[in-house]
Amino acid sequence: MATSRPAFILFAILTATLMLAPPGTAVASSRLDLLVGARVPRKPDLTDGHRSAQPAIGVDFSVLPRGWPVGVAAYVSGAAERYEGSTLDYPGFGDWLSADYRLLYGDAGLGLEKAWHVGRSRLSLAGGLMASTTETRVSRDAWSETSSDRANGQWLSVEASRTVLGHLALGIRARYTWEAYSDPRLQWAKVGGLKLGMTLGFGFGA
Repeated sequence: MATSRPAFILFAILTATLMLAPPGTAVASSRLDLLVGARVPRKPDLTDGHRSAQPAIGVDFSVLPRGWPVGVAAYVSGAAERYEGSTLDYPGFGDWLSADYRLLYGDAGLGLEKAWHVGRSRLSLAGGLMASTTETRVSRDAWSETSSDRANGQWLSVEASRTVLGHLALGIRARYTWEAYSDPRLQWAKVGGLKLGMTLGFGFGA
């Protein structure tokens, strides 16, 4: 089976990072980041074509074991949105009607991270595999319908931060995900998107 373009791009970037990585560190280190920002979906919603920025929050964790040139990274994040849309599913009607949409999106990923330090500043590049769940509730008056879709794919992120007080650091992180629905009937749909936000990090070790 042919490798998808997003998977190839991610593999190429991570391979180049590993090849350029310096020798492993003498001591271990770890870092925890809280992200607050927004998520912009890659494609409009399947239900009514809606697309907008969604408030998002996330937690990133990375650890660099002693002697390793790159670290292990993991994250969990979520986004939510409520808006007025339209639907054809309202019982007894054959035309478009307005409806209340509530969307919850959650994802988690695992991969590798390479970080560079220059004085009090830090730049990191990370990527790997991820999975997500999107739950959508459509309601109007006493009628409502809830659907849930699962997807999986790859993620790639970059963060720039600066230590401001002791072990605390402020920064900005951008993460992009390429996803495909687990349901074979939705394999044609392109999903995923960009998360961008401010980070508050706490690091200890090297």
